Amino acid sequence: MKTMKKIAILLVLFTGFSFLNVSAQEKESPRLYAVMFHADYCSACKAISPTISTLKEDLNGKDVKFVKFDLTNKESEAKSKELAKSLGLSTVLESNRGTGYVVLVDAKTKEEKGKLTRKQSADEMIATIEKAL
Repeated sequence: MKTMKKIAILLVLFTGFSFLNVSAQEKESPRLYAVMFHADYCSACKAISPTISTLKEDLNGKDVKFVKFDLTNKESEAKSKELAKSLGLSTVLESNRGTGYVVLVDAKTKEEKGKLTRKQSADEMIATIEKAL
């Protein structure tokens, strides 16, 4: 009888710990990817970069994960393709051309929800992100 109680208690504890781990994983998952299309030689990238850095700080704790696809050279492009594949964003990478902008992508559906460009103010970018969330 005591052995059965111990097994039951252990089962409850393990089940509880499993639930906590799943909850923590779900909490870490972003709702939105902000995907920067970047190249070191791109003047638009240099122009938008400070604003994006500020947004990262301002949106810290929100459900937005910033990702950079570096298209500077063949090596960085290959790494970006690997990253895109691991995040399920290969279609986003393939369907966007050029650099110097950010594409907002729903993390679950992988649907493009908006775009940030250097022509927008920081406030306009935040409004676009909040609308996409």
